[in-house]
Amino acid sequence: MTIAALGLGTSLGAAASEAPLKVGILATITLPGGATPFSGYVSGVEARFAAQNKLGGVDGRKIDVVATLDDQGDSSTDIQDQEKLVNSDHVNAVMVESIGFLSSSVFQNSKTLFVGFGVTPGFCDNSATYGFSVEGCGTSTVYGQEANWGGIVKVLPKGAPHTIAIVSENVASTIAGDVTLSTEMTNKGWTVCSIVKTVPPTATDVSPYASSAVKSCPGGKAPSVIENNANATPVLLTGAEKALGYKGIIVNFITHVPAYLQNAQTAAELNGSYDEDYAFGGPENSPGPFATIISELKAVHGTYQGLSSTEGWAAADQYIKMLQKVGANSSDEKIEQYFNVGSSGKGNSLPGVAGVYAPSKWPSARAEPTPCVSMVKISGKKFLPVMPLTCFNVFKVK
Repeated sequence: MTIAALGLGTSLGAAASEAPLKVGILATITLPGGATPFSGYVSGVEARFAAQNKLGGVDGRKIDVVATLDDQGDSSTDIQDQEKLVNSDHVNAVMVESIGFLSSSVFQNSKTLFVGFGVTPGFCDNSATYGFSVEGCGTSTVYGQEANWGGIVKVLPKGAPHTIAIVSENVASTIAGDVTLSTEMTNKGWTVCSIVKTVPPTATDVSPYASSAVKSCPGGKAPSVIENNANATPVLLTGAEKALGYKGIIVNFITHVPAYLQNAQTAAELNGSYDEDYAFGGPENSPGPFATIISELKAVHGTYQGLSSTEGWAAADQYIKMLQKVGANSSDEKIEQYFNVGSSGKGNSLPGVAGVYAPSKWPSARAEPTPCVSMVKISGKKFLPVMPLTCFNVFKVK
């Protein structure tokens, strides 16, 4: 399948004769304790830009990644990295996927576009006007979306009680997710037996938190579903819940990582659990579009590493589409105005790629999450297709 077949467009210029656009990457590539949940993000970004550069770039301008910074999930380091990218590297835009991205103040003050992974507060609310998230605002506590419920009911056995326990880490993005997830399930008539939101991201023993979830329903009964709303500890939590004898459905968010299944212990811990990819698809459910992505990764000596690869590729693709829409020679301020205000005063939208990532619209995406999700099941050392990227409803939290 060619890039054109995905509807990604081609260069608006005949040849890359203008000065390249300079792009930085700010990501949580490593976490204390060795977790690497977003390790594929960098190669995903690089692969998409390289493919576009082969077409001549955009408006004759190629896109060069000039700096890649790892904030290790630390918010103070993140701010320092923002300052370096703006003041030392003089980037035109930044691709962001960082759990330490709690503030975008440096990018905002310098009027620098940042595109990427929107479940962190740095992308959210209308003060973050230069930020464009591929997946809306995941830390909103004002709006929720029914995508989690939609995936869960897909795999819930007939006649099973509608009960759920939520386990999450004590960081801003997951705590915000607890609010909307519990509201979502309650709105659908489910009983939320417990919300355990105190798991340290650096925890090595998560058995106390797992125990609280497994025995959380009235009479000490187990819920039908446990959702691990975690970035750094989902594998540990899943293993601990199963070790306690839990036989129900376990749903995670960022365990769709091929490398996990290459480790026998990790594969055993995750076996039988489900993974929801919020706002993104995967190759198991959408093999056609992902054949192109995997091919582009190989061209830059990368490999598909799961959700983070998709997120990096999608962030770069969205930035390319923004440039194609407004012009690669436009200032960041002009691009920001086009999507936030537009001629109608109501902003503008961008298409996603079917099966890969969802469409988005601004400025509403800074307050609302993208209500789309795909799902896979871990079986042995394979990810099995369960649900392709599917979109549901957004609701307002009362």
